[in-house]
Amino acid sequence: MHPTTITVLWLAALLQGPLSQPHQDDSAAIAEISYELRPDSTTTAENFRRYLDSLDNIDLNSIQNGLEQYNTLIVAGNSALADTLADLFMTFFFATIAFHNDRMWENLPFVEQLHADDGRKDPALAPFYAALETNGLQLYSYGRIYYVDQQPEFLLHAFGPSLSAAFQNFLALRADEIRVGFSDHDSLVISFEEVAERTMKWERHLVNYPHDMIYPRAHFYYVTYLSTLLTGLSQSPVFGDDGILQLELIRFYDDMAKRHSDTLSGQIVKAFFESLVSAGFRWSPQVREFYELHGIRNMHKAQVPLR
Repeated sequence: MHPTTITVLWLAALLQGPLSQPHQDDSAAIAEISYELRPDSTTTAENFRRYLDSLDNIDLNSIQNGLEQYNTLIVAGNSALADTLADLFMTFFFATIAFHNDRMWENLPFVEQLHADDGRKDPALAPFYAALETNGLQLYSYGRIYYVDQQPEFLLHAFGPSLSAAFQNFLALRADEIRVGFSDHDSLVISFEEVAERTMKWERHLVNYPHDMIYPRAHFYYVTYLSTLLTGLSQSPVFGDDGILQLELIRFYDDMAKRHSDTLSGQIVKAFFESLVSAGFRWSPQVREFYELHGIRNMHKAQVPLR
């Protein structure tokens, strides 16, 4: 029996923009990425999806249950299957994290209990902390806001070497970023130089692995960092209240464009810098048109990742 070819279609709204040439015609609106799963692997993936759907994400231990099932299903040498199962698990994992954050933020007495337990010595909270640790989660905070997110290297270690090189590289990049953090919703916790470094790392990943199933997730981070680089966040803007570009960014954009002139990101930053020069380094309609032309998101209004 011939292998079943699973073809994934991503519309232009997802994939076109920063990794497309600036004036690419809309006829190239759909990127087709194919990878092989044997018929028995297709059944395995569907069964795993159903198993994850049956788990109750109110129970944090469902994360470990999902991973145990993953480990029983992977087959040595079949990285396509491992990638597919890992991707399914990540969707479940992130949904579980979001569910518990929503519950926590709605439970004000619990949040106050966390604030009072500065040294994490409250025995009443010990089961909560233990459940986080066991299931690859960590309690983070900024200001008086607490939130749950993944431990930096949890997924990288949990899936092991069964994944493709692209998937492993994706998780390694994310581990470094999660460890440091990114924002506190409306302001950066890293410098614009670090945002630029992340942009270049994700561009290299996308160039090196252009046809892998992890591409859409990687592309999300590339667009997030490139857009942040050129718009800032609402409390870390690139333009001041007077509409003038932040002084330190003038040389920074110019230097980055020269340093990375052989990359797409460098070319986009160069074009952005040239549009700023023509506008006297002020916000202008040309800047808005530039954002639209190059698929740059306004990160002042976006749902910004915390890590």
